[in-house]
Amino acid sequence: MTSSESLHSQLERLRRQRAWLSNQTPEHIAKSITKALALLTDPNWPKHTQALADIQRCSSLSQGMLRWAFTTIAECYQPGDLKTGIEIPRPRTSSFARSQLAFCATLLAGNHPAASIEGLCLPLLQGKPVLAKLPSRDPATALWFSVALKEVDAQLADCIALQRFDHNDTQTLTRFLNSSAELIAYGRDETMQALRQQLSPAQQLTTHGTRVGYAFVAAKVFNNTAQVSDTAEQLALDIAAYDQRGCFSPAAVFAQTDDKQIAQAFAQQLAEALERIHQTLPLGELPDSVAFAQHSWRAVAAVTGQLWQGESASVSCETLQSLRSTPGWRCIAVHPCADVGHFLDILQSQTNAISTIGIAGGNESLNAMGQACAERNIQARLCKAGEMQRPTLKELTIQFISSDS
Repeated sequence: MTSSESLHSQLERLRRQRAWLSNQTPEHIAKSITKALALLTDPNWPKHTQALADIQRCSSLSQGMLRWAFTTIAECYQPGDLKTGIEIPRPRTSSFARSQLAFCATLLAGNHPAASIEGLCLPLLQGKPVLAKLPSRDPATALWFSVALKEVDAQLADCIALQRFDHNDTQTLTRFLNSSAELIAYGRDETMQALRQQLSPAQQLTTHGTRVGYAFVAAKVFNNTAQVSDTAEQLALDIAAYDQRGCFSPAAVFAQTDDKQIAQAFAQQLAEALERIHQTLPLGELPDSVAFAQHSWRAVAAVTGQLWQGESASVSCETLQSLRSTPGWRCIAVHPCADVGHFLDILQSQTNAISTIGIAGGNESLNAMGQACAERNIQARLCKAGEMQRPTLKELTIQFISSDS
């Protein structure tokens, strides 16, 4: 069967499923989603070993990290979040036939499992069957999630159709893009711009483009030894989660201090915390390109600042002259900064949009950051340190941008 023939039959199935899905409550859908995610971590599920092995091979994440990931992802889909958490912009529908409004088409992300699963689940919670193109980087997560979902709720699983084709297959891609009035896409900003040019003016493209996260440690933390230790552990989890490959992952840590020794001591504690977390959430296999980039990053860090290199992570402490990009995979710099204003000045000088700011220092520091961001019209998700990779359902949806033409 050709990919085009497969697409045609899948579209017919999704149109038939729309009526059934529209009669299901978000609570029912979320319950089935969490059951499917639980299967992926259940050693008693007969397909568990093969599923985890396939996802590990495709995602390059360790099995310990994958178990943590699927458990954490399930936390997003809780009943308390459902009433306010599914606010993805709706398409303008006047120019499209009813058959093209029956489902949405999604170009899934492959940078880590949460993004793939999110791309399938958010449309379902809106009552929309979803036609999804599997990512070339990690097709296994979406495939195995669909298998698990079919075992716990076959009707809901039939509301998902997965397509796999090469990005150079322009004929199939065109058919895919033209199949629905509503498209959701994950990718780099330039890719999203190019995609917009391929769509009809009547179609809505909802995008999740390039985003970067940062962490900020308030000055008050350094007045308490226990708080410093706790903050190091919390940020170690934020950095280690998905091997620092998500848009919520911190790209750098800013320590509010003018004392270089305090910043260096914290960087060392962070490095030690990252080595400890490696025991339960091991680092995945590094691609050669990442290993080379990390080698270059460490070489610069050793010259411009102080570097702590462990088995699984590297942490530097550098006086900020220009904010260097990190190769990720548990490489991070700690930068001393004067105050919140100085920190936000640095962030606003960057070209990438800010996804998340993780703040250490309690509710007072979190509220102060929120006020400062509001005054500068900085649109970013704010959370406590240790929660950067634990977004609520509502926090997931506000990362999307509607781009009607």
